[in-house]
Amino acid sequence: MIASRCALPGQALLLVLISAFLPHLASAARPASAHRHTGHKSRTRRSQRPDRRPAGVLLAVRALESTNTSAPACLRKQQGHPSEIQCPEACPFLRAEPTEMCAFTCVAEGQCHADDPLASFANPETMRCEGCKAVACAQCKTSWKCAKCQEGFVLSRFDTCISPYRGIWWLAYAFILLVVFPVVYYIVMLPFRPVVNKAVLEKGMDFREVCKLLEPSTGLPYRLWRNLGDHYLAGIGVMLHFRWQQLVIAWSLLVCLTLLVVSCFFKTRPAAIKHEPGSPKAFASCEHGIVQQEHEFVVMEKTYFFVVLAIYIISTVGSLAFAIFQRRCANRTADEVISMGDYAVYATGFPIWEGTVKCEEEVKAFFQKCYPDLDIVGASLCWDLYDKKTREWVEEENQKDLWDLDCQLDAQSGDEARRTSRGELLAQDAKWKNTRLECLDVIWGIGPGVTSEEKSEETPEEEVEAKLKLMKTTGAAFIVLGTERQCQEALKRARQSPLLFDEKHPITIAETGVEPETVAWSGFGTSLLVFVLNLILGNIAIFACVIILDIFFYAPYVVYIFMYSDVKGMVGGGLIQGTLLGLLITVCNQIIFQVIGVIAEKCGFKFMPAKRKFYMVQYTVAVFFNTCVDLWTVMLLAQGFSVQEVASKMQDPVHAMGDGGVLSPKAIAEHPAVQRSVYVQLLTYLFPGCLLIPFLLEPVVAGFVSYLLPTWLVRSRPEVDVQEAERRLAAPDFDLSRYGDILVNVMLCVLTLAFTYRDLYQVFAWLTVSLVIIYCWDHYRFLRCSNRAVFSSAATEITAQWLIAVPCGILAGVLVFHIWAASDNGFLEPMADLWNHTLKQILLDDLTRSYLRLARTTIVWYMLAAFAGHLLFHFAILFWLVPEYSGVHAEHDDTVPYATTAAVSPSTWFNANPVHTLRSKHIFKHDPPCIAYLVGKAYLQKPNPQIGQHYECLTTPKMLRANTSGGSV
Repeated sequence: MIASRCALPGQALLLVLISAFLPHLASAARPASAHRHTGHKSRTRRSQRPDRRPAGVLLAVRALESTNTSAPACLRKQQGHPSEIQCPEACPFLRAEPTEMCAFTCVAEGQCHADDPLASFANPETMRCEGCKAVACAQCKTSWKCAKCQEGFVLSRFDTCISPYRGIWWLAYAFILLVVFPVVYYIVMLPFRPVVNKAVLEKGMDFREVCKLLEPSTGLPYRLWRNLGDHYLAGIGVMLHFRWQQLVIAWSLLVCLTLLVVSCFFKTRPAAIKHEPGSPKAFASCEHGIVQQEHEFVVMEKTYFFVVLAIYIISTVGSLAFAIFQRRCANRTADEVISMGDYAVYATGFPIWEGTVKCEEEVKAFFQKCYPDLDIVGASLCWDLYDKKTREWVEEENQKDLWDLDCQLDAQSGDEARRTSRGELLAQDAKWKNTRLECLDVIWGIGPGVTSEEKSEETPEEEVEAKLKLMKTTGAAFIVLGTERQCQEALKRARQSPLLFDEKHPITIAETGVEPETVAWSGFGTSLLVFVLNLILGNIAIFACVIILDIFFYAPYVVYIFMYSDVKGMVGGGLIQGTLLGLLITVCNQIIFQVIGVIAEKCGFKFMPAKRKFYMVQYTVAVFFNTCVDLWTVMLLAQGFSVQEVASKMQDPVHAMGDGGVLSPKAIAEHPAVQRSVYVQLLTYLFPGCLLIPFLLEPVVAGFVSYLLPTWLVRSRPEVDVQEAERRLAAPDFDLSRYGDILVNVMLCVLTLAFTYRDLYQVFAWLTVSLVIIYCWDHYRFLRCSNRAVFSSAATEITAQWLIAVPCGILAGVLVFHIWAASDNGFLEPMADLWNHTLKQILLDDLTRSYLRLARTTIVWYMLAAFAGHLLFHFAILFWLVPEYSGVHAEHDDTVPYATTAAVSPSTWFNANPVHTLRSKHIFKHDPPCIAYLVGKAYLQKPNPQIGQHYECLTTPKMLRANTSGGSV
């Protein structure tokens, strides 16, 4: 019996050697890299196609297969029920393979850890490789108890491993308590401070309310149930933004419902999918009906391929169609709504004048001479404000003028709160004591040595005039005409007959495309070369800042986690330690966001839409970069791997991501249990950490920082005057950076579509919940918690249309992955054969052909190629086709006089220009002068038709407070 069992392999080997000399063997053979002969799919595919190998080879292979079935060799994969596989004495332990479903390998005791760190315990009772649950254990006594600890840990009396350096963490906890307790005590005691500055607090709260978006007819806030996607309240940008959010919510809900319907056709997951490979339950789940489980998974693969294909097509076509719809809406709305932007043209090419010249009158006279039949209202010149000290001085002088007007208005009404000096306020409460950690108020810029005792004195008139005369223009100006039709006529004539100023300065005029409030007047004076240099240096600074902050904030977290790469069963360290160190990541992100805002301010943008685009793109890229780094770390640690393990312990440095690793494309594509394990970890990372918690905390943090904290400080600090209270209590500005938050979340959720998993709908269900919460909070924040702002341009929306190509490109890469994962069993075989035939016709080199075939060695490159190809396609459509179908305009009255619109618009091209307002008062001596426009100070505007000012507001903040308290909101 023994002789016959030994002779059969020898006979088979002899047959193989004989058949090797057959002449047709070379033509029948295929390179090993041409197909994926792994797992159940290859066997199913071979059963569907006739085997054309020589008879001798077939006989030899069948003999070897029958031999392996009866006596499995070491390190050879076997499929079947684990109880039916008998391992030899040289390798008695049975290890589940991470890359195939219900596949096992006979290994020696020391080889349990080779491919799957989670199955590192060679259980002597079951003779199987299982997970060692004892933390930091080198040799397990049982699954949960340790016999010998790893180096750096000591064995406790409870058979657990503990760190001898755990006392360091107790010192860290004590230090944190010493720091946190005073801060918590300080915050808790803030609302219990005595109210010693009530009158100033009321003034500050009045200013906060008048700064918000109010209905022009009633002076009350807009009702909350108003649809911001259909109503023009603060510019086209806001309307398009909320409409975009509505579309993303609808898309997420559609994907969720689609995946939910598909999951109903797979009522239960195959038993082998439910548990991680290598766990005791996974061994028991490999029932005799393996073929049936394999068939169910193959059907799921094919089904999810078509589902992802449908999602990809709908997402791509839908995003492009919506881009056309949004641009048409922007064009129609811009035509229907009459605003100050319709009455001005942007002119460049004028000479550089000094402040001694009344250049506004010269420019107005020049255009009146060129176009005598047009009504030239005036010219608002752009002045050089590149110097920081000059900008601050101009802003300070305008603030002083507004302060004086406020004081005059209060004096008329008998309110002396503004006239009371800080010194008098301190004297009124001499017994006020510093008993509630008021010294910490210095952090917020309030307190002795920080808050000035008195408001700065008035600058003499002669000094103001002298400084204004030293300023220079930039050669640019906004020319205001009588009607919109006249603006279009001026543009038409300038194209036909270019203008020439002083017979040597060619003048170019163009549409403004913005409103007076969205002009960044401080950006003028920045030359094109300096602006480009600032952009380049700004991008480098942002990139360097991200890297440096990741090193100093994110690196400690990663290093701490990787310290446990050798600690079995303790992936990521302890909960408390990981949480405390994880807070560093939050600090890092907040610093990066602030840095982006500062750099955007310093670049020298002349118009706010361009500045907002820059901020949004940088914000999105920075968030996505940090999120990908975080996600990469989490996914590695989820499977028990670390960078150190991947680099030094495995024979192949990229073994974990290679052909046989737990996280290899092969394992994720072919082993449903691995897919489930990775999917569960990814879902845990996404929800609630990414999709919910940040957006639930945002209203809490915003409410505390922008409302509660300044309220408590102002009412309890007697040295705070009205001007300081207005500055601190002003509501924050609304921004459109939410595009970036939503796009990053969508990108992360789209990545999960790479899995063939029944519960994928849960990801998009949570995404829908997150998007609804974001929409509701943004809706409320815009109407109740933000300063009035104007978003007159669709530039930010158009930028988002370009950025949305990225998640669509990710879908293209995911689709290629599904094509490869479902390519066995004859699925899409004609396409593969056609591609291989084409390669043979074009390239004769077998090595090059192998690189161009869709295989597990090339799948990542194919996914990247699909991603890049989609981006090129998407960008080409947006650049060439979308503008062609977006040129829709609405009929409107373009003869409305400037005076009519200026009478209801507090902001004009004249009072929004900070230098123009100072020159109106100190150089031209207008009476009344052009008063600087500031959000919340519109009630100070006075009409003067001769200088283009027609607005007059009769509602003061005090009257508004009375209306709000008595009105229905």
